[in-house]
Amino acid sequence: MNTQTHRNYSATVKTILVASLLTLTTTSAFADSSFYNKTLFSPSDSILRAESRGRIMIYDGLNNETVERAA
Repeated sequence: MNTQTHRNYSATVKTILVASLLTLTTTSAFADSSFYNKTLFSPSDSILRAESRGRIMIYDGLNNETVERAA
C-alpha cells in the first residue's frame, strides 16, 4: 500500500467512525426520550412495583412541557 492510498484509507475509516458515532449518539437520544415518555405516561406493572419498593427513575432528556404534563 503506497502512502497516498494509506492516507485515503485512513481518512475514509475516520469518516466512517465519526459518522457511526454521531448516528449512535443521535439514535440513543431519541430512543431514550421515547422510552422515558412511555415509562412516564404508561408505566408497566414491573416499573410500578419497582417504584413502590423505592426505586427512583431519573427521566433524562424530557422537555419542560412533558414534565409539566406529568406533574
